[in-house]
Amino acid sequence: MKQLFHKGSPAMNYRLPLAILIWPLLIPSLLAQDDNAAIERELQERVSDWQSHFNAHDAAKVAEQYAVDCDVLHDGQPRSSRSEMEVEYRKHFTDNPNVTTKLHNVKHRVLSGSLAIESGTWTESNHSAAGMATAGSYTCVYEKRDGTWVIVHERAWPIKDLPLTAKPTGELPTIGNYLWGDWHVSGSISGSEVRGSMSVRPTADGKAQFYEWEMERDGATKHGSAIGGIDPVTGSVMETAHAADGDHWVTRWEGEPLKGLSTAKGVRSGRLDGRPFLGAVTVERTSENRFTYRVGDNDQAVIDIVFERIEPSENLWSFLEGIWEFTGSDGATSSFRLERDKSGLAFVGSGNRFCGIFGMNASNREYPMLAMGIHEGEEYSTGNWKRNDDGSVAGNFTMFRPAGETEHSGLFEPIEDGYRYTIDGKNVNYLRRK
Repeated sequence: MKQLFHKGSPAMNYRLPLAILIWPLLIPSLLAQDDNAAIERELQERVSDWQSHFNAHDAAKVAEQYAVDCDVLHDGQPRSSRSEMEVEYRKHFTDNPNVTTKLHNVKHRVLSGSLAIESGTWTESNHSAAGMATAGSYTCVYEKRDGTWVIVHERAWPIKDLPLTAKPTGELPTIGNYLWGDWHVSGSISGSEVRGSMSVRPTADGKAQFYEWEMERDGATKHGSAIGGIDPVTGSVMETAHAADGDHWVTRWEGEPLKGLSTAKGVRSGRLDGRPFLGAVTVERTSENRFTYRVGDNDQAVIDIVFERIEPSENLWSFLEGIWEFTGSDGATSSFRLERDKSGLAFVGSGNRFCGIFGMNASNREYPMLAMGIHEGEEYSTGNWKRNDDGSVAGNFTMFRPAGETEHSGLFEPIEDGYRYTIDGKNVNYLRRK
């Protein structure tokens, strides 16, 4: 046997070069296995940390598991920053002070030394809020940044056909009627000044309320509407809003917002200025007729608005109540009657040559008196007016005719037996009480 391997033996001459050739080919594979094993240990440690921070209700630590520019979608709700993740988990822990979670079937696929995919399932228990999912699936992408694995992309959703937490029992909160009425709006959105008005009215059954608003921002008029009420699944106050520019959002409130002189908190999620947005909402009711609305992102105010109630006022058109003889600039006469309608909110005018409605436009502080009329000859008009200190009423109106529209000014001046009504400073008409 010894002679078999003496120097120059054919067997020795063949075996040694073969080992030398194969060994370099094995080194990368062995090293890759060692690297992947090390990465797996690091990722499993991150999984363990995520679960521990969640069960400790440490929203900041859970959020640190995510990249500052993460892209996350949880059950249809987008998140695009670490700060948004902290807001989400802070609210979740506040709403569910005893909630715990466990991750199951966690698997990793290592794509490179700095990129890996994770998938698994989750379960949650001990919810306080109603309607919460108790189990689901998820997938996420980890990237190693500055030596730390962080989640850059994540999608999670509940597993269908599993029971939700029980629906609320007992008496549901009420939405209240504090917001009913008209409001002046002023403040800022994303650094741009906004001014306008909002109207809030109850729905027919009184269980919800409908919002409409009109605001001036960056030289453009913005419109939107919303509905607010009690979510029968969770038992919480919820508002869903849509703006004409495409923005939309949902706000969920803690407790009963604006009940008494107090501060209310909630979370708003959706789109703002065309981008995904999630932020904490704080509303402070400072008086019966004033409240502030602030939406923050990472403690920075993105929306900061003051709402001031527009008090109902006397219908200033009452000076025209009664029966009148109208004499036009051409000398022709006709009769005109103005009487309050059944609602008491407006006056209805009717005559031989005109009929219309006269009311108050609370959103227009300078010209709060609104008039809309139909004239003979396929014409109609809309105008805004104001009452002056000397008892006169001045305004501007638009006439709409088949040939086009024209702008005009008007002035009612009191005289001994009625009013002198001058159009465009030269067309003089008279209203005399019968």
